Amino acid sequence: MYTKEMFKKDIQELISEKGYKPEKVGKKAFDLCMANIGEVDDELYNILMDVATMENGPEFEMTEEEFNQFLQKM
Repeated sequence: MYTKEMFKKDIQELISEKGYKPEKVGKKAFDLCMANIGEVDDELYNILMDVATMENGPEFEMTEEEFNQFLQKM
């Protein structure tokens, strides 16, 4: 089972390596969702898809501060 904690760890690793880039975070979330499609619950699926939309353009992006708050509330 792929969990929220695993997602947070994977995203935080990406950010620490490449810096916060919303489009890269969105792509990573989409890739993680597809790689773990049978192993996520509905709540995490919705979270992954919400984050994945950041890949679609600036109107969907969260600032780094907003994203960090988003992760803390998960």
